[in-house]
Amino acid sequence: MTLKRGGFPADHQTMETGARTLKDERGYTLVELMVAAFVLVVGMAGAFTLLNGANKASTVNNARMGANNLARELLEDARSVDYDTLTPTGIIPALQAKAGVTGNPSPWLVSRRGIQFTAVANVCTFDDPKDNVAATPPSNVCTPQAPVPASAGTLDPEIQPDDFRRVTVRISWDTGAGPQSVTQVSLINNPSGGLGPRITKFDPPVPLAGGGSGQLTAGTSATFPTTTTTAGSVRWNSDGTPNGSGDATGGPTTWGTSWQLGPAAAGQNPVTNVNWATTQYTASTTVLDGTYTVTAQAFDDRGIAGDSRAAVLPLNRSKPITVTGFEAGRNFNISKVEFHWNQNPELDVIGYKVYETGPDNVLGNGNDALVCQTDSAAATSCTGTALPAGNPTYAVVALDRTDITDTSSATRESDFAKTETISSTEPDGPALLTVLPDLATLKPRLNWTHPNTGAVRYFRIYRDACCNPADRYDQTSGNQTSYIDPAAPSGTHRYWVTAVGPGISESLPSNSFDYLVP
Repeated sequence: MTLKRGGFPADHQTMETGARTLKDERGYTLVELMVAAFVLVVGMAGAFTLLNGANKASTVNNARMGANNLARELLEDARSVDYDTLTPTGIIPALQAKAGVTGNPSPWLVSRRGIQFTAVANVCTFDDPKDNVAATPPSNVCTPQAPVPASAGTLDPEIQPDDFRRVTVRISWDTGAGPQSVTQVSLINNPSGGLGPRITKFDPPVPLAGGGSGQLTAGTSATFPTTTTTAGSVRWNSDGTPNGSGDATGGPTTWGTSWQLGPAAAGQNPVTNVNWATTQYTASTTVLDGTYTVTAQAFDDRGIAGDSRAAVLPLNRSKPITVTGFEAGRNFNISKVEFHWNQNPELDVIGYKVYETGPDNVLGNGNDALVCQTDSAAATSCTGTALPAGNPTYAVVALDRTDITDTSSATRESDFAKTETISSTEPDGPALLTVLPDLATLKPRLNWTHPNTGAVRYFRIYRDACCNPADRYDQTSGNQTSYIDPAAPSGTHRYWVTAVGPGISESLPSNSFDYLVP
């Protein structure tokens, strides 16, 4: 064994030295620390560079997708606007008027996906060479023009070269990676097929003095200024109204298109407690108030049709005509007074109001009280808040607006045709309701007994719920005591029947009866 100083073996001395090394407080050197920091910074920089590159690529891709979507949207909008607006000066305003693509003009800036795009749209007239080309090119012809194929070389020069409009949309942007752009092109065919004459002007009638925001308030006719390319005739049509179609006069390029509206519906003075039926308009000749769409189409001398144009006529020549078929009655099921009337045929009616007229039975003298109203032009009934005391009288009026084009304009009320007093009596309720299968149709057949007292006009049928007005399922045409359910779905259904007497006073319901429809 080798001995060292102190008399200890060499191995023992080595073990002691190792122990001192583990307990040594000395750490890394500064050089080692700088190297470690450098490696960490390089790694983090690489990670951030990758992340930044990914974000940049995502931004570029999002911008390109937004640009392509915007270009496609503008091309689709170009297909939906009037063909005659697809001109170098008209295409931008026409596209900017479309919902969803508005932006700042000159230049046209549109923001999508948080990115600002610059949109440019150009248009030219494309003369399709397949049917030969015109001897004189059309205005704003697309260049260069495709060569005429051999199959069309023997044809006469085309007389209607406006076959298509070629729309080019260019979208450009810059998200920090330099200017980028996409371009999309589409051919839009002439709606007249390039054959018949075109209508270049078909405007709504000029409103008369005091006509408000573009509505026609007086007169017995509406004249639409009409201009065409050379045409043999112009045919116009409205939507199923009196005298609502015809041929324009004049030509070959300037036309007189006139719609005879007939006299306006005349108001009537109220007549107390008289159920009269004075005609306020002539159904065969009077065009009632409302907003109408009128279309016109030009034809050449051979009868070949061109494109069609449309114009809107807001017509508001009178306050609403009086409401007919007004009835009132007590509903003992819901302890309320109930009203019913016929729907007003005018297209500008916005609702109805029912008034209690007071002891003088006259509307508009300050003694009226609003009982119920509806904001739906299609509604034909409403209910009051509670059964009235005594025998008050009621009247119904229809509502429209002074300016049919302005939903915030003041409302107007019609005159009323009659007042209605609620009957003091109502029929007893029907009894002994049973439901059995009808032998002929196998559908549910309801049978009941007629009330013992009280006149009955008809019976109301309730199915599955009873007995609010909204629960009514059907009614009989008279006072017969049977009814076949025409459309009962499979399952168990519960039925009730009530009797309706004078006015529309309704009895309490019959007994209920459950029936299983297979």
